This record gives sequence, structure tokens and C-alpha cells, in this order.
Amino acid sequence: MSSAKMQAARELIQEKNYSAARAVLETMPNDSTAREWLARVNKLSPPVEFPVEAKRGQHPKWIDYVIGMALAAVGLFVCASLLLPRSAAAPIPTSTAVSTPGPSPTITDTPTPTLTFTPSPTWTPVPPTATSAPLVFSGNADKVIGPVTIPAGTYRARVTTAGYVIVEVNPSSGTCGKGSGPFLSSGLFFVIDGQAANGAEAVFTSEGCTALIAVSNVSSPPWALEFEKVG
Repeated sequence: MSSAKMQAARELIQEKNYSAARAVLETMPNDSTAREWLARVNKLSPPVEFPVEAKRGQHPKWIDYVIGMALAAVGLFVCASLLLPRSAAAPIPTSTAVSTPGPSPTITDTPTPTLTFTPSPTWTPVPPTATSAPLVFSGNADKVIGPVTIPAGTYRARVTTAGYVIVEVNPSSGTCGKGSGPFLSSGLFFVIDGQAANGAEAVFTSEGCTALIAVSNVSSPPWALEFEKVG
């Protein structure tokens, strides 16, 4: 299990996810290598230190001062409003409507419009677009799958397992990998214990490739891997 955690911490450090790497390394206080890596992570990204007052659930003293000044201002305002005489309300002007006779309306005969019926266009049903079935793989241990042909398109990759797992896609022909655009990564998933219990997802792009899919570092079988085409 220690080697699996170290592998996961290495991948998180390479991805510059120092907070997650720190959380993994702190679970191995008796491992000298883990302590050395933790020191390097803390040097690259020091942990956030909170003020002592914030840790104890207290607020700074200047907040008490501000609250006191605000209460004093409210008290002065109330006293001033009670002592000053109130001005008489100005009467609301009323307006008197004056009726002005206007010219009598002229009645003009308007011809009745002619109604023209236009037939509605014939509706033609559109057959549903066929969608390809997702690629689904599963197992109970480390496994190399393939070679697998992955048609061109954009996919939602999803891995499910209770523990650690690493998934890499190594194309033997064509181009494919994690992400989108010109830069695609062969490392699809580097999952720490518990992160994929309800499924972890990533964008996968294939320009039409044949590849070997390597599933390794499995700590809590079973695992399941799915590629669902979305575009």
C-alpha cells in the first residue's frame, strides 16, 4: 500500500497538485522517503497558516471597537430625531380634470379583407441518429487490454473503483489521449484511494487510433472503465 501511495504522490507532484500530494504523504509519517518528499512539497508550496485568534474561533479586537462606534452613532441619531421638531407635511396638490370638446369621429367604410389559405408543408419524420455503444472494460487486478481500436471522436472516460488505480492509453497507431487539442496525454487516470468510489471522469480524444490500455496499481478490486462517445 505504501508503494501505491508513493506512486500517487509522485503523479500529483508532477501535476503540481501540491495540496493533494501533501495529504497523501502525511498519511505515512514513519516512511523516511515520504517525510523527505513532504519537506520538498512544503518548500515548493508552503501550507497556509491561520492566525491564532482565527483558530480559537475568536475575532480581532478591532471588530469590537468598530461595533462599539456603530452602536454609539445609532444612539446619537435616535436622540437627534426625537429632539428636533418635525416639519409639517406639505399638502398634496390636487388636479381638476377639464373636459374639452373635440371633433366628432368620422365613420369610414373599410373593405373586408380577403382570406387566403396556404396549405401547410408536409412533415417528414427524421430518423434518429445512431450512436455507437460505449467501450466498457472491467477486472479484479492489474491488466493490459488490447490492442483496442477507438474510433475518432470525443469521449467521456469514466473509471470506478474503491481504491487506487492508474490507467494509461498507449497508442500503437494513430493519435489519441487525455484532453483535447494538439496536446494529448497518455496518462488517463491517477486515482488516490476513495476518489473514484462513485466514478472519476476525464475528457478523452481519439483521431482514430489503435492502443493498449494499461490498468495498474489496483488496490481495491473490482474496477470498471468506460469510454462513452459524446462528439
